[in-house]
Amino acid sequence: MPKYCLTARFPLGVYLGHTGDANRDAYPDPARLHAALMNAAAQGVHAEEDPNERQLRPNQQSLQALQWLEAHPPTGLAMPEQQWLSPDISRMMYRNVGSVKIDKTGVRLNFENRAVSDGVSVNGAYGYIWDEMPVDIAEAITALLPDVACLGEASSLVVLEQQEIEATLTLDPQATAFSTERVQVRIALPGRTQHLREVFHARYGKKPPSKKADKFLKDDPIHDPPIPKDHLGTARYLRVNAADKECATPWTKVILLEVHGKQLGPEEQVRAAVALHRALIARIRTDVSPVITGRYAAGAQRPANNLAIQYIPHHHLEALGLKTSAFALLVPQDADSTVYEQLNQALTGPFPLRSGGKLLCQLKYNGHVFRGDAFWPAPQPGTIRMWEPLNVFIPESRPHNKQQGVLWRLADAGLLSVAFVWRDNFPTKETGPARYVELRDAAYNADVRIFHDHPVSRNTRRFVHRTNRSLTIQPWRGLVHLGSLQQDRAIIALGQSRHLGGGLLIPVDIPRSEFETMTSEMTHA
Repeated sequence: MPKYCLTARFPLGVYLGHTGDANRDAYPDPARLHAALMNAAAQGVHAEEDPNERQLRPNQQSLQALQWLEAHPPTGLAMPEQQWLSPDISRMMYRNVGSVKIDKTGVRLNFENRAVSDGVSVNGAYGYIWDEMPVDIAEAITALLPDVACLGEASSLVVLEQQEIEATLTLDPQATAFSTERVQVRIALPGRTQHLREVFHARYGKKPPSKKADKFLKDDPIHDPPIPKDHLGTARYLRVNAADKECATPWTKVILLEVHGKQLGPEEQVRAAVALHRALIARIRTDVSPVITGRYAAGAQRPANNLAIQYIPHHHLEALGLKTSAFALLVPQDADSTVYEQLNQALTGPFPLRSGGKLLCQLKYNGHVFRGDAFWPAPQPGTIRMWEPLNVFIPESRPHNKQQGVLWRLADAGLLSVAFVWRDNFPTKETGPARYVELRDAAYNADVRIFHDHPVSRNTRRFVHRTNRSLTIQPWRGLVHLGSLQQDRAIIALGQSRHLGGGLLIPVDIPRSEFETMTSEMTHA
């Protein structure tokens, strides 16, 4: 059977779609493509008349092709370069939804608050690749392509074409829900085509309403029909040549400063990181980048992460060839050349580290710079990579017993901490406590899991530099699985103190069978 490639090109340069829960969609997944082809089959030039219902319906060739797609997800996907038009969804508009409300004050139009520019700017075409496809199926799908006018919202105009394209993601049938370096993609499952037909018939197959039933109502709201969600599943795709891609972790470079002298205990690491932070700023002197200081001008958009300073004991650095402990300067993904120039200035010459007038240790920069996504050793075969804090995690949120009607636990605080680090991946609509819940759910949906979480009560203030007085400090420890967010070798820190000595993730490899037991117990808890 020959290979079949299908491309989706957006002439306006923007893909605009929304998920079933009204959140904006990042890309047109195979399930959305299947729905678009289904619509073309049922409404396009190849549809046939149903003599019993006096409606159009897909012909037999189209149905066979759609059902074949249900059983055969694409073996490869092509993702072009893309960027959110408005990453923070801050632009809103009030839209006339086409209905009125009549009361004692008169006739009023109904308006709804809608996001503006919540689509994705696309540089290139999306691709769907099948390594093998029967000729008759390929012919039926190709015949439907001209009848697909949009993919996503009606304004998301698309041109579907059969042409060659190189895959950037390949289907990995062996991947689990917690495999890293995979992208989880929504697909249509067997029965989806029939389900869509049944939903359409239930919604539009009835007789037209009578004149009385269709009369004008004084208050006639917009009725959004429910999104059909049955017979949908997920497939996981591996990034092609992931190791050769540009580093895309929250902190892309790690600069190590060797520590000579006193080795620091867990309760000293935050204080020492604060001292090093102040020393760096003092050495740079003027016009210090906000990425280094953590202070931004009023109204400026703050990135998810700044320069982070973490102390790493020597036994965690042996695989890198270092024999001493070190302070790691984690440089964030968005750092520009100015940041590197200023750090180079600060690290030149002898570097005694003092705190409270006392010498803590001598630091020395010997040119040790590592990629942020390849810092830790790879996990051992047959194991799953988990993470634990070098010292403790400090929650960013207030540990209310109930938040937005949801029980808030240490595990929830851990999910929120992960979401804050990858905040740019999780656009939110809510504010305040509701935003915490939205971010927590986003991390959970990205397969992040927290295991064995428990509070730590000793010397809590020593693990925090500065915090809101109304925030109860509750350090905690536990095991973290980062799901689909992170590579196994990347260096990450979580929690309120992640920029200054707290929450550094240390790898912990456990047997796959033990991990499966843990996840099973969590599922049935």
